Amino acid sequence: MQVGATGKAWCNSCGGSKWHTVLHVAQQNFPRESEYDQDEDNFYSMLQCRGCDNVVLQKDWYVDGQDMQGGHPSYYPPPSLRKRPDWLLRWWGTSGLQAKPVFLICQEVYTALQNNQPHLASMGVRAVLELAMIDKIGGDRSRFDENLAALYSQGHVSLLMRERLTTVLDVGSATIHRGHTPSSDDLNTLVDIMEHVIESLYIHEADVKRLAERTPPRPPRVREPKPPQDVNVEGVANKGG
Repeated sequence: MQVGATGKAWCNSCGGSKWHTVLHVAQQNFPRESEYDQDEDNFYSMLQCRGCDNVVLQKDWYVDGQDMQGGHPSYYPPPSLRKRPDWLLRWWGTSGLQAKPVFLICQEVYTALQNNQPHLASMGVRAVLELAMIDKIGGDRSRFDENLAALYSQGHVSLLMRERLTTVLDVGSATIHRGHTPSSDDLNTLVDIMEHVIESLYIHEADVKRLAERTPPRPPRVREPKPPQDVNVEGVANKGG
């Protein structure tokens, strides 16, 4: 690749294969040291996304002129299984300098997803959800099911979400205790639920509070006076007679 050339590459910020411009190129050569060795070259290209300006390093590995990666170069940072949610930065901004562990581990979940570490991601999702529960119910009840029951009884989650959280947290338990390896689809489902709960407990709570503060109050209802009732003179006269 030449400087100024364009090509498709994965962009973690945009989420998908996007057009990039080559900013810089470099080559690393490993010459033969004996007749049994092979020529080995690493080609590095610094790429910038034409959509969001995100920069990534692409590495192509060749041995004796043959592409050893089959047209699938390596990227640094590596492609992530999913894009980080837009609200993650806002959550960090409202958490203060002493960020809560629930936020820090949530960040590590996306790092694990980006580095093909499904076990760490699955265990991280469980940890995030448990810490969120403990934070919102005002203390650890010592057992997962009791924490979840308190989260439900205090109105933080619906009955349907309580059942889903039971399944999601069991996947994390299976990873820890039974060596279970969740698939990419399973990981996406786990993170979907985690993001929904975090948004509901932390992001939406603050957003709805601000929304209520900006909404003008409803004006008091003006009650119209009731019309006078007609008097039945004949009926009154008969009653008196």
